[in-house]
Amino acid sequence: MKCTVIFYGNLLRHISGVRVKRFSGIEEWLDLVKNAELVITNSYHGLSFAINFHKKFSVYWLTNSPQSNTRIKSLLSQIDVQDYEEGMICNPKWEKVEQNLDKLLSVRTYYKNAGFVD
Repeated sequence: MKCTVIFYGNLLRHISGVRVKRFSGIEEWLDLVKNAELVITNSYHGLSFAINFHKKFSVYWLTNSPQSNTRIKSLLSQIDVQDYEEGMICNPKWEKVEQNLDKLLSVRTYYKNAGFVD
């Protein structure tokens, strides 16, 4: 499997056998996620788009950002991925994920129509 690491900031070390690509724009980033076989991420947005594109994913917790980890864990719970352990490769039943997301969108639409959210 070929592997591309997408990053912004400073990459601290070279990883043998891995092509490193500096983050260059949102369109390119989305295209790379969309065409990935596996998304390894430590961000809420990385996980969100992996789910959106039905990609296998693996999440690593941020040691300095418990709030970000809470958002990620909440999202995993909302799509019914229970007992997720850091670094585990997850390929959920996407039909079930879509059903859970549809329920969440229905609740949001209800509250939006009632004037509680923008």
